[in-house]
Amino acid sequence: MQALKALVIIMGIMIIAGVAVVVVTIYNRLGGMAEEPAPTASAPAPAPANFGEAALAVPAGCRVTSTAAAGDRLILQLGPENSAAGACAQILVLDMETGSLLGRFILTPSEMPAE
Repeated sequence: MQALKALVIIMGIMIIAGVAVVVVTIYNRLGGMAEEPAPTASAPAPAPANFGEAALAVPAGCRVTSTAAAGDRLILQLGPENSAAGACAQILVLDMETGSLLGRFILTPSEMPAE
């Protein structure tokens, strides 16, 4: 009988401790949300401090036909200013933080096998 009493007391203490842990965890998670300021849509993102000007060599007779941002990358598609494509069929990948050219895809025509 003594052992059963001790077991019930120990289990009661464990239940109280478990409930206390759950309550403290919920309190900390809710309290942490209130302290963080909510991001506002009107505030512009700060520009990186190390970016000034970046010169990018574009082949003569070419122009940027489209741009797209993907994460911290800027993708530029080049096209010809007139009908002659030449060396203008390129896609450039730039790092938006530094402005450096990360890579260049040169698009070349290929013969597709007849099906």
